[in-house]
Amino acid sequence: MKRIDLGTLDDWAVGEGRRVSAGEDEVLVVRVGDRLVAVGAFCSHEDLPLEGGSLVGEDLWECPHHGGRVVLSTGAPGGMPVVAPVATFPVREVEGRLVLEVE
Repeated sequence: MKRIDLGTLDDWAVGEGRRVSAGEDEVLVVRVGDRLVAVGAFCSHEDLPLEGGSLVGEDLWECPHHGGRVVLSTGAPGGMPVVAPVATFPVREVEGRLVLEVE
């Protein structure tokens, strides 16, 4: 398992999304309230990057290209034209640091 140090929660603004490389995986990490969530970095609609999109409400990420939405907590489609889920990845706190875990 690959572990990527994401820093502390204070290193992230609420609603901020950053693409992180984790070996062969590209992951979008987003601060939602008092936690970080991580999903696959590319929209399932046309395989374009989700980075540069925006947080909608408390659990939806809007793709910057066609306005499709992804449910951050599950990776499920949250609005057209997204119709297929994206992968999700755990983010855990380890000794005061937030760590992305990718297999």
